Amino acid sequence: MATILLLNGGKAFGNSGGRLSQTLHNVAKQALESLGFKVIETIIDKGYNAQEEVRKIADSDVLIYQMPAWWMGEPWIVKKYIDEVYLEGAGILFKNDGRSRKHSAIPYFLAKPCQKRRTTTRLKAISWALKGFISEAIHS
Repeated sequence: MATILLLNGGKAFGNSGGRLSQTLHNVAKQALESLGFKVIETIIDKGYNAQEEVRKIADSDVLIYQMPAWWMGEPWIVKKYIDEVYLEGAGILFKNDGRSRKHSAIPYFLAKPCQKRRTTTRLKAISWALKGFISEAIHS
């Protein structure tokens, strides 16, 4: 059974209270669990422990970020989460920043982010399943 880390990057403020992101997060969690996936979650706005998040990421097969797009980007709390958690995960989530003397013409290249392999087929299946559940939730 694949493990999915579902990250809610919604930010409660003003009139919205982050309800749309929470609703979509809940629909995704319900859909994924009904498909047999083990779902672990973090609601970033409620706080987190960076060391625990590193362990969650390392133990997950798939990460799904649910967040609003603010000015065509992620909310600041998601940026902060990524900075803090991935800095804490140096040496666990990635070995280095990708620079290599072997490839001096290419100053940076992607390092392998996690020990486990991600498969495109699994991600497509999850994406397809979530589209159906979200569509059903919207139309009911």
